[in-house]
Amino acid sequence: MIGSEHIWFHYSPKRLQFISQLSGASYAELAKTVFEQITSKVQQTNKQLNIYKDKVLTATHVFNIDYFEYLKKYAQNTIIVGEIQPLTQILSESLFSDFCKKLLNEKPEVIKVHKTSFHAKVKAIFKVPSIEQKVDIGLKITPTQLPGLNADITLALIAKNGSVLAADTLDFESSPLAIGNTLNAFDVLVYSLDKFSISNNLKKGKYHLLINEPKPSSEQEKQFNNIYKNKKDTYSIDSFDKVNDIKNEIEKEDYSKFSLALTT
Repeated sequence: MIGSEHIWFHYSPKRLQFISQLSGASYAELAKTVFEQITSKVQQTNKQLNIYKDKVLTATHVFNIDYFEYLKKYAQNTIIVGEIQPLTQILSESLFSDFCKKLLNEKPEVIKVHKTSFHAKVKAIFKVPSIEQKVDIGLKITPTQLPGLNADITLALIAKNGSVLAADTLDFESSPLAIGNTLNAFDVLVYSLDKFSISNNLKKGKYHLLINEPKPSSEQEKQFNNIYKNKKDTYSIDSFDKVNDIKNEIEKEDYSKFSLALTT
């Protein structure tokens, strides 16, 4: 519910849990991620609106027709976004509570968010039978198995057909040092997989570094800008919404587990 001075938003964790039993954990996790991002945007917007409260100037916010059109595309049919409808009542907490009771049969209570790591969110999307039978998830590869590595590395996902497909995660909420270590390890991995591909007569591999976006003006944002500038031609740097595209490609194509091709 969108007012000039406040935005109200609520989703039902109970119903998401129920959906996970019907449609699988990956669908529910993706829907939850979309809802959490909307929740975060609502909180940021309400802070902004509160700053302008009782002032002559009025704040403008993102929750308009353009935002919901964007959400339709971003959500990729994970959630269905309807049309904006006008309300003639005076907007209030109690009115919003009444709507929730009618639509969800529950009060809009405060949701306790148990923070899930970015890596765990990505892993949940791939942990489905149609993917697990074709790829290695969380595979640890040693320098003995893949020459060129300097140390053991554990990947979010790796598989092969006529080329190697590998994906790993990088959490830009981590410390700059941790981010740097992950980047260095991924660079060495890509180099090693390229050598593997050449020696096994495979096409050039597809490498994805899946990231969550860093906070604006942070040290992590500087790191992101640097790797995007210098590494975008070496491997793909993708946000969370790319995960489903990778999943769909694996389901459609004839991939097999990369571990089957490793030396023991």
